Amino acid sequence: MINLYVTRHGQTVWNVERKFQGRKDSPLTELGKMQALLFHERLKKLDVDIIYCSPSQRTIETMRLMKGELEIPVVFSEKLYEMGFGDWEGKNIIEIGEKYPVECNNLYHHPDTYLPITGETYESVFDRTKSLIDEILEKEQDKNVLVITHGITRKAIMTFFQEKSLEEFWNMEAIAKQASLTHIKIQEDGSYEVLLKNDYMHWKHLEE
Repeated sequence: MINLYVTRHGQTVWNVERKFQGRKDSPLTELGKMQALLFHERLKKLDVDIIYCSPSQRTIETMRLMKGELEIPVVFSEKLYEMGFGDWEGKNIIEIGEKYPVECNNLYHHPDTYLPITGETYESVFDRTKSLIDEILEKEQDKNVLVITHGITRKAIMTFFQEKSLEEFWNMEAIAKQASLTHIKIQEDGSYEVLLKNDYMHWKHLEE
């Protein structure tokens, strides 16, 4: 059996400024750092054996704050990168939507027909995240595994465990809160149960 825990990086400057990030990076905000630090208190109770982390700086910064003094080995995997947005990265989402209305509408509403001008397709994101999940299932039996990744990448992972199609990608749930916790219990026969989804009780008080 595997306990798979999935989280997203803390809030970043470009999250606040509504800019595409993708493979580019912006630093965590003070709120983002606090989200990760509060996740650390929760992580201490999960008895995690190994962490799989996206190599982006925002996920690495999040991982270090979440892990703190805990001696947990970390595997960096490019399969956990955020969806690549090519030339849109670092640019305002609203401004790009005004310039490329058809492509942006498909990106957020019709993923099965989205064709990037530059950047990555949904199929590519699905393929690499599915490959990583298969790798974890093969290598990490009887372990508690934490995956630290990004908004769209996390949603791609969840499509496998909620049995959703690409067409249903944006209908199944919203983008997860930063530094939230999702927990999937996976049995050796491949059956699974989503026990917790997008839970951020550890920092919810910061919104109030």
